[in-house]
Amino acid sequence: MMVRGLAGTLLLALLITARVAAAENKPEAVLKSLAPEDVLAVLDLSSPGLEEARAAADKGDRAEALAALLKHYRKQFPANTPEATLSSKTRHTADDIVNHVFQWGPYEPAEYCKDVNWEADPRGDIEWVAAMYRFHWAEPLAEAYGHTKDEKYAQAFVDLSSDWIAKHPLEKADRVHPIYAHWKGFAWLDIQTGRRARSLCRAFPSLLHSQAFTPEFLGMLLASLYDHQVKTEAAPRAPAHNKAVFEQRGFVEVATAFPEFKDSRRWLELALERTRISLMSQTTEDGVQREWATGYHRGVLEDAVWVFQKVEKAGIPIPQDCRDRTRRMADCLFAVATPDLGYPMFGDAGR
Repeated sequence: MMVRGLAGTLLLALLITARVAAAENKPEAVLKSLAPEDVLAVLDLSSPGLEEARAAADKGDRAEALAALLKHYRKQFPANTPEATLSSKTRHTADDIVNHVFQWGPYEPAEYCKDVNWEADPRGDIEWVAAMYRFHWAEPLAEAYGHTKDEKYAQAFVDLSSDWIAKHPLEKADRVHPIYAHWKGFAWLDIQTGRRARSLCRAFPSLLHSQAFTPEFLGMLLASLYDHQVKTEAAPRAPAHNKAVFEQRGFVEVATAFPEFKDSRRWLELALERTRISLMSQTTEDGVQREWATGYHRGVLEDAVWVFQKVEKAGIPIPQDCRDRTRRMADCLFAVATPDLGYPMFGDAGR
């Protein structure tokens, strides 16, 4: 049931707080990764275009079903010729990643071993580790493959993704980081989970056309994306934080990019409820995000609007208070901007 208005928002927030408080006195939910061989059980293959996959699944031929599903996705996302040329910087970045050399932020690149240690912190910055967990390296590989069709980029994506998935099952989601011990479950933290899901969904349309992207890998990837949804549903970020909206965007990315999941519609409805509560909790009535930094303000606004647009496209109505609040947030940006639409430099703001 959707309760409208400020009173409704406060009531929902109080209900969620009560549920969280109650949960603190109960054993934590036991999370378990979906085995790739069981991925067909969480898919609905009844939609038009999936007849071959459904027929194979009905007769118990998992390999054939996944091959047919991959064929379906390749039709859904045709390999288009990129309009722009590949920049030398992106090519260089992708070439480095193929050789397990990664770079983030203002730091020098760092070389990782063949057996990647995802918990490594070569530059002494927790944000470097977070970027690795968020798969910031997937986009350069997808872009390089899309332009060149060089299999080395796709193979690197498959190898790195497979390695991360194998080393990070949900059963170990609460593992303590060896360096940042105060961050329990850092690899599966809310924003990591949401941003990683988003990165995977964005890389998928290009890389799925490669030879490296096999039906077997598709099964592994879908199972991992399902794990991302399970984790976000079971242990979401507390409402009044920018990460709560970023997390829900990743949740919606998976639900909309892969409507074949049986739970996709329910996930969208849940994401709308959670995004609405989060947005109302972390913004003032006149539309200011409570961290008072235009970077977070804009990020929360962009992700919330994106979520609302995707949910509405699926035929789920958006409450009027969400429309009003995002409008006020947009008005706020114009109200504080300089004539060239630059932002005041407070807090974590940047231009």
